[in-house]
Amino acid sequence: MSKLKNLSLLIITFIVVLLLGVTVSNAVDKKGWIPSSAYTLVTGDVNDLGKTVHYLSAEDLYYGINLLCAEVEQEIWIASVKGEIAYTETDRITIDGFTAKSEKTGKTVTARENAILASILQNQRSGEYATFDWDEAHEAYLEYEKDPVNNEHMNLYKYAPYTESAVQNAVWKYLPTWNNKVGKTLGISGEFSTSGTTYHKDVANELIKEGEAYADSLGSMTFDIQDNTNYDNINITFTEEGEDTYVRFGPFNYTFGGNLTDIGVIGNNGERVGYATFGRYSGSTFEECSVARLKTGQDFYIIVRLDDGLTSIDRIEITASQTVKTATLTFLQTSGSGDNKQHILMYDNGERDEEIDLDINIDIPLVGNLNLRKTDETTGEMLANVGFTLQAKSGVKEGKYVSVQNGNAVYVDEPATIVTDANGILNIANLYPGTYELIETVNPNFGYEDLPKVINSNLEIQAGTTVTVEATNKKEY
Repeated sequence: MSKLKNLSLLIITFIVVLLLGVTVSNAVDKKGWIPSSAYTLVTGDVNDLGKTVHYLSAEDLYYGINLLCAEVEQEIWIASVKGEIAYTETDRITIDGFTAKSEKTGKTVTARENAILASILQNQRSGEYATFDWDEAHEAYLEYEKDPVNNEHMNLYKYAPYTESAVQNAVWKYLPTWNNKVGKTLGISGEFSTSGTTYHKDVANELIKEGEAYADSLGSMTFDIQDNTNYDNINITFTEEGEDTYVRFGPFNYTFGGNLTDIGVIGNNGERVGYATFGRYSGSTFEECSVARLKTGQDFYIIVRLDDGLTSIDRIEITASQTVKTATLTFLQTSGSGDNKQHILMYDNGERDEEIDLDINIDIPLVGNLNLRKTDETTGEMLANVGFTLQAKSGVKEGKYVSVQNGNAVYVDEPATIVTDANGILNIANLYPGTYELIETVNPNFGYEDLPKVINSNLEIQAGTTVTVEATNKKEY
């Protein structure tokens, strides 16, 4: 009985082992023919280009998020993927914005095509190959094993949906353009033909258009700000809102890459004004907007609140920023020639932010000044303590009267008497542009003409100028 039990256990054990063996055998047989480990890299410095070898499995080629086929309709022969495939590194290219540099030759090329390619490669393809049909690929491999000679060119390519990958299709379509403008000059080998018909051109075009828009956003090949403003054509307009006065001046025009992020408006005291905004015309309609909405090459205006003491805009400080896409391209190829030579693009990408500043001295006066001299018409003697009224007839302060505090104009609703000093002089600073009426109202000096007397009914004050008025009076007795 004991022997029978032992025999039974032996038979059961044998069956279990057999079943496990079949299971393991089937698992190995099904996927073991294609290495599943990530590719390994035999590293070396730049002098090892051409010797550095990357070992890639078919799984790497199908699933690797930073691996792309570099030439359309290039086939991965089933005969070559039984083990790992050795690819030799032929060149390593770094792209930063518009500039590409070859580590192999040391050459650089600045071209719009670099920015477009870097933008395309920002669209990582992670997860796009999850539908690889291992079962069908395995059946294809079994057919190859039956007749390796006649089935040498059986293609695994169709079992991974490359044609569904936007970045892969865009690289197939755009890499030849980049190569003709940049790659050949850098020393890249390979033509990267576009003669194939397997890729989806509509999918590719979408990413290429995004790349072109990104390149356009960078502006010129050199990141800078160019001043196109005609400062002889700057107009100044004053408006009132409640108790506040605002001044709009422009147009300004700048060409820049990226986006404007800040415009600092510096007043006559050397500090930023307390309030500043911006605006532009849309047809005949003026619209205020933030600095971020200002476009390169577009006329715009600056609007500031005329706070106490602000008499001129001396400087503007402009800041532009842009996000620069970067990429490192490693070109790999197998040995052989023609259809047997496979081109693979391994890449890494990123982006960086950069800023540029431009300070411009503009010296835009916002107010004018009046110098009044009161004299005897006959003798030229300067007359002290003569009183006047000054009323704005046009401009932002139309209808207001001018009072004077510490030599500066202060606008009031009722008539205010302003008088000459002991030397017969009256200086008024910081008058808003417009026309004024000047009337002599008080003359304490004995024997002069009856008052009031209109001195000037159309006295024009302009920003940045000082108007001198000679007010005479004839002594009657």
